[in-house]
Amino acid sequence: MAGDSEAEIDGSASAGEQGLRSRLRSLLERELPVTVVFAERSVPLAEIAAYEPGSLISTEETSPARATLFVAGQEIGRGVVVQVAHRLALRIDELRDPREFLPALGAAGSLGVEGVPAGG
Repeated sequence: MAGDSEAEIDGSASAGEQGLRSRLRSLLERELPVTVVFAERSVPLAEIAAYEPGSLISTEETSPARATLFVAGQEIGRGVVVQVAHRLALRIDELRDPREFLPALGAAGSLGVEGVPAGG
């Protein structure tokens, strides 16, 4: 009988593991908005109301060398703006540990990983 209950526990652990894998797979397929910000400034509402196609918004930046990376509104990293094949791209050089920002994105809680230490 002891063997029977161990088999039941092993069987449910297998089903639980499969469920976790399925939720993780579903989570990893979820699309989130990614934003790269290279400059910010405050502008009077009157100036914003005067915007039209062709308007230029100047910044204090002399070049977009550094930028901040946001995913779903959460800052997750920083990098250098580079040009690749006539397009702008962000070369990430600082990135938070995903275990630090996934809970804020509402992802880790459902996976039960909120207690995992960020270092290991």
